[in-house]
Amino acid sequence: MSDFTKNWMSYLDGNKKLTDLTIPGTHDTGTWTKRLSIAERCQNMTLENQLNNGVRFLDIRLKAIKDKKDELVVYHGGNGYTGLKFTTDIMDVCKAFLQLNKNESIIMSIKDESKTEHREQAFYEKVWGTIRSYQSIFYTEDAIPDLKSVRGKIILLRRFWAPGGLGFPVGINIRDNEPGSAWPDGDAGDKGTNVWTNLISKINFYVQDKFAFFGADVKDKFRDHVKPALEDAAKKEYKDYLFLNFTSCTGRLVPRDIAGQVNPLFFNYLKSNSGRFGIIPMDIPEYPNNGQLIQSLIFSNDFKRNNQKPLFRYCSKQSDHLYITNQREVANNITYNFEGVTGLVYAEEDYKKLAESLKSKLTPLYRYYNDNTKQHFYITNPNEHPDNYIAEGPVCYIFKENRAGLVPLFRLRNDDGSKHLYTTSNIEVNHLKENKWTLEGDNGIGYLSEMV
Repeated sequence: MSDFTKNWMSYLDGNKKLTDLTIPGTHDTGTWTKRLSIAERCQNMTLENQLNNGVRFLDIRLKAIKDKKDELVVYHGGNGYTGLKFTTDIMDVCKAFLQLNKNESIIMSIKDESKTEHREQAFYEKVWGTIRSYQSIFYTEDAIPDLKSVRGKIILLRRFWAPGGLGFPVGINIRDNEPGSAWPDGDAGDKGTNVWTNLISKINFYVQDKFAFFGADVKDKFRDHVKPALEDAAKKEYKDYLFLNFTSCTGRLVPRDIAGQVNPLFFNYLKSNSGRFGIIPMDIPEYPNNGQLIQSLIFSNDFKRNNQKPLFRYCSKQSDHLYITNQREVANNITYNFEGVTGLVYAEEDYKKLAESLKSKLTPLYRYYNDNTKQHFYITNPNEHPDNYIAEGPVCYIFKENRAGLVPLFRLRNDDGSKHLYTTSNIEVNHLKENKWTLEGDNGIGYLSEMV
């Protein structure tokens, strides 16, 4: 159940393009190491933990160390050596993650952090040589891909120099100061937002990266910069633009304290707004509420696939299990913790559009609530109406009978009958039975589409 943030892209329609998605990301991804001071540390999670928690955009900043045969190492700014190597600490971790989660994609921005323009050729040769050694998992076209073309791959966003006339692309070119590019300066006096079309690739970009200079109150970073970009992402005129909207900034506060102000504002914004927001690089994105900001961004995507949506499972402090297809139901309720996806179902609005021949094979999954015990109860048989429960209507529609590609939805009760749990996992069923839970019927109360 808890693997959803590891493989959330697998639930998305493969025909969606990168520009159609909301992608949680990290700013200065490789700055979690204790080698850095607290003023330089933009992340607390390791790269493995970032990926496992749903982050899919990585902001990788490198230096080629001249006296070490141009070995590529991760840097933060000009002097912030992280102690991480590009190959072993970044690429090998990404490769291992994609081998385990073959339907995921990683967007990797690589930036030259050396500030030594006269060594651009050496940096390019070393980075490109490394990319070529991992070529089976890299997408290096200078074009916006659809998701099915890049599952199991790293999409390269290039923020480093490459020579002209190569005869082949070196990733999606979004380099600072590149002819035809217009990455915002973001420093004091700069508005921090630019919109442009690359003259060669014809890709449309919208980048908000206002990073300096903010005082002790950084709430205006969200209000004046992040929020307007979020609002623009929803406009039809920017439908085909690749958005990068950085929530990070610098100033009198350290990254941890900046995230402590900006992230809650962003999280609250997402409670009442959803849609395509683009790529969102953040500092310490697991704050607040232990990753719920990342999850809220993930859930901003349209997970509909073949007219079906995931049935999400939450659990309250009272061990009440809540099953929903619409994340807005828990947007303002922090008492429920996300546990994963149970299967694929038909939501009410999609059920209405189905052909009658398919409707006849489906049954509503009804939800009831007992305000005294704070417990939900689910049935497919309306004659099973429980006492002292309030009807909350159908959650979704599931299949009446089993067939290929379906899995049963099992219902179990605890030893005193005060709680119920619903699952499609045989492992979970067996574990609960070992702990004195009783399976109510061998075949389940209906059938969900299996998550493939």
